[in-house]
Amino acid sequence: MRILIIIILISLLFGCSSTRVNEQTIYDKDSSQLLFVFQKNNTIYLSKTDTKKEIQKLVFVSDINEDIKNLYLNIDGKKLNISWIENNRKIDKNFDLDEIDSIRFFDDKNLIAKIGNPKADVVIELFSDYLCPACKTLDENLFEAISSFNNVLLIRYEFPLDGECNKLLFYQKMMGKNLHNNACSAASTAICGKNSYWKIHDELYHNQKDITGVFVEDMAKKYNIDKECIYEGGVGFESIRKTINEKLKEYKNINKTPYYIINKTEHLSGSKSVDELKEILRKAGAK
Repeated sequence: MRILIIIILISLLFGCSSTRVNEQTIYDKDSSQLLFVFQKNNTIYLSKTDTKKEIQKLVFVSDINEDIKNLYLNIDGKKLNISWIENNRKIDKNFDLDEIDSIRFFDDKNLIAKIGNPKADVVIELFSDYLCPACKTLDENLFEAISSFNNVLLIRYEFPLDGECNKLLFYQKMMGKNLHNNACSAASTAICGKNSYWKIHDELYHNQKDITGVFVEDMAKKYNIDKECIYEGGVGFESIRKTINEKLKEYKNINKTPYYIINKTEHLSGSKSVDELKEILRKAGAK
């Protein structure tokens, strides 16, 4: 009975517009999750409802053309697949069911990692370094905080405190006082991994104390990454250098990690608890 009521509520919530098409609902008994995928205008959304806690989340899946066909939702264990036909080509999006609250993805056109809703009202720009312990803590807390809201987007910029690619540390490196050796190559390994970005991201943070030149090359080999991409002159390395230079022109006071800017106005640094981050995001307009 509870599941039926929730389905009716979802239909009422999203059914008021004639533009809602291509929909499918699945109930996963193992996780007590009711999943409802649908197209509205040029966007695919996923509604996820915990039927035990009666908590619903609306998650952005993808921008699309309006004339897609065969929108399909499938669950296999903890893996969630959403697929459709667009321009006579099948598109597949695969997610971890436990992480669907706040989807992590990689913009392979601009070589930038993101979390959340690309159409968000609240945008966080995060500048982070894989060899920075506070960055690891903030990264975990931000992910949890963002998962509580539907209208937040985090854009993750690589900001290694390494003079190899970061001009702020160039002279320190020349003087033998570089802060984080191998931070540039570690970050560019994640960038060069593209669709494997978030797996590499997690592995780098998990092995933070072990990041050396050899470790970075082992990671590149593990994920079949061309080593030329991760060093100076390579696509990944140079994209990080370019982004750092552009952002230092836009925000002249970035000189540490973690550093994060909300809606281009509120500048913060250092790690904060999940509750503190949620309160900051609410004040910025997160819902």
